[in-house]
Amino acid sequence: MLVLTRAKDQVLLLILIRFYKIMTEKKEKTKKLYELVGTILGKTQEKVYNKDSKYHGNNYYKLTVKIVNWENINFLYIFADKLASEQIWKDIQESNYFDKKFIFYCHNHKGNYGLVNWKELKDHGSN
Repeated sequence: MLVLTRAKDQVLLLILIRFYKIMTEKKEKTKKLYELVGTILGKTQEKVYNKDSKYHGNNYYKLTVKIVNWENINFLYIFADKLASEQIWKDIQESNYFDKKFIFYCHNHKGNYGLVNWKELKDHGSN
């Protein structure tokens, strides 16, 4: 056990403890929600193989998309636990998205867009 005798050492220790607590606290930061308009062209089911990932072994979908309001995005990633509704996961599994146009609500994680929610656009024509 560390025994501090000088008042300066005790103050320094308290400052270090407080600094450590601040630095190690998990802070919930607000993630920007992107609204991407487009269609789904296809899907592939994949698995997380990174052993260091907390999602190791989980399945996810990689959707090939055509986004009309952000042309450099070609893929969306879908993890079941990140979706606002279980129905979205089911719709993707059953391919209930062909010939439909959506607003995709996504978070950007290091250049990869993860789907959170979607809204089907009705009467979108033949785009």
